[in-house]
Amino acid sequence: MNNSYFVASNGSDDFSGTEEKPFRTLGKALEVSREESGKRTIMLKTGKYDNVSIALVSRDSGLEICAEGHAALYGGERITDWKNCGDGLYCADLPKNLSFSALSGWGIKLTGKNNGVTIAGYNVKDAGAGGISMRGSRSGVVC
Repeated sequence: MNNSYFVASNGSDDFSGTEEKPFRTLGKALEVSREESGKRTIMLKTGKYDNVSIALVSRDSGLEICAEGHAALYGGERITDWKNCGDGLYCADLPKNLSFSALSGWGIKLTGKNNGVTIAGYNVKDAGAGGISMRGSRSGVVC
């Protein structure tokens, strides 16, 4: 019986969740911890974790989730590899499996000095507060 599970950004959900072989996702550690009861610990190692979405329920009573160092949890997917597209615009390819439906907040939210954004080929629907929000100087959106 293992009452401690480890998660690291360079781990794998195919691993056993030990300190030497940590899981990659908090979701996997939570799933495995639910196979036991009583006091359990999930230890997040220093790192950045994308697409984190968990719901704690009554069977998680006795579970402690801790961070070792600085663990940053992001509820969405980071978009990287931005390229200068000219005219003050920046472009990045979005992951093909990205979905913006049934959101409780904004489907897409951009803040800062946004000179212009083009979003093509994606639908934003059922977003609670609104579909697309941009705040900052010289904002502009083309969909």
